[in-house]
Amino acid sequence: KEDTKRSAVSTAFGDLDLPYEITLVECALAIILYLIIGVIGYSFVFENWSIVDSLYFTIVTGTLVGFGDIVPSSHASKIFTSIFAMTSIVFFGLVIGVLGSRLAEYQVSAVENANKEMTKKVTGFFRLKKKRGQGQPLSSGLFSRTNSTESLMSLTSNA
Repeated sequence: KEDTKRSAVSTAFGDLDLPYEITLVECALAIILYLIIGVIGYSFVFENWSIVDSLYFTIVTGTLVGFGDIVPSSHASKIFTSIFAMTSIVFFGLVIGVLGSRLAEYQVSAVENANKEMTKKVTGFFRLKKKRGQGQPLSSGLFSRTNSTESLMSLTSNA
């Protein structure tokens, strides 16, 4: 296992190897930080809204829903909101990409583990039959025929 985690990111130009892999904890902390920046910006810097209104507006703007029930009033807050909404696209895209990557890695790992377990069980089954004097060696019975279903059926029917 490598000391530094590596990640391959698909780009239009091929694969880009990154020296650092973002963790789920870092994604959660980044979402919390994003919400805190929005609340501070709208409650204390630009609009003097309540914390609840600021959090609501931050979530509505960050998810690009934009109900329009609360709107920024000053030019500075409109600029902040524009930049905030644009960065939310990139930010939430990154978080969703990391979550999707982890889910895919988990699925691949689960399939590999299931294959290993099945291989152990099948190998153990044929070794047990060979010890009892039943069956054929694995290479002559299973892989010499073209139809693997027929081969498995013939090997297990002697059990």
